Amino acid sequence: IPQTWTFFIMATFYNVYLYGFLHYPCHSGIFPMLLAGLLLVLASQAFGVFLFGLFGSLRLALSAASLWGVISFSISGFTFPVMAMHPTLQALSVLFPLRHYFLLYVNLALNGYPVIYAWHAVTGLVLIMLLPFFFLKRIRTAMLHYVYIPKPFAFMKKESLKQTIQQGFAGLFHICKQEQNAIFKDQGVLIFFLLVPLAYPLVYAFIYTNEVVREVPVAVIDNSNTALSRQFIRTVDASADVHIQSHCADMEEGKNLLKETRVYGILYIPESFG
Repeated sequence: IPQTWTFFIMATFYNVYLYGFLHYPCHSGIFPMLLAGLLLVLASQAFGVFLFGLFGSLRLALSAASLWGVISFSISGFTFPVMAMHPTLQALSVLFPLRHYFLLYVNLALNGYPVIYAWHAVTGLVLIMLLPFFFLKRIRTAMLHYVYIPKPFAFMKKESLKQTIQQGFAGLFHICKQEQNAIFKDQGVLIFFLLVPLAYPLVYAFIYTNEVVREVPVAVIDNSNTALSRQFIRTVDASADVHIQSHCADMEEGKNLLKETRVYGILYIPESFG
C-alpha cells in the first residue's frame, strides 16, 4: 500500500506537470489520465508480484522485472509503432502494462475519445492485476520459507595492526573467491551477466527490424469520385507505405474506423480535386 500511494502521487505530479504546466494535449481532461495512471501503478505492482510467484525467488523476480522494464518503452509503441513490428512482438506487447497505458494515452488524451473506445486497454490492465492470484500458493510458500538469509559476520578478536591487515587481505581475497564461485550458482546474477548482454541487443534489433512503417491501413473518403481521383487512390494504394483498407461515405464513418483502430489515417479527397 505505501508503494502504491508513492507511485500514484508521482504519477499525479507527472500528469499535472505534463498537462497543466507544459500544456500537452489532453482532450479527455486530466481525471481519466489520473485513473489510467492508477491502473498502470496497480498493474505494474501486480506484474512484479506475479514474477515473484512464478520464480519463487525475489532476486530472480527483480532480475526478470528489470529486463522486462528496460524494453517496455520500445515494445509499447513509444519509439516505434507496434503495428509495424513482427506479429510475435505484437502479441508479446500485451503483457507489458505500459503498452496498455500508452493506448489509453493515445485514445483519451490525444484523440479525446470516450473511454469505451479504450476498453481493451483497461481490460488488459485489469487482467494483469489478476495474474498474482494464479500463484497465491507459491507466493505464500516463498514468503514463509525464504532461504536467502545472509549469515551474520563474526566479530574479530583484538589483534595487532599487522595481524589485522594480514587477516583483512586474506579475508578480501577469500570473499572475492567465494563471490566468483557464487556468480555461476546464482540464477539472478547469471541473468544480468549472460542473458541480458545476449538477449537485450537481439530483442532491440528484432523490434526495429522493419526500420520503417509499411502498409499502414487508411480509409479513403472520395468526394470527387472522378477518374483522376480513382487513379490517385490506386497510385497511393500501390505504394509500399500505405494500404487502402476501407472506402467511407463520409468523415464520420472514417472517424469511427479510427476510433476502432481499424485504420490509422484518413485520405480525404474533396470535390474540387483535379
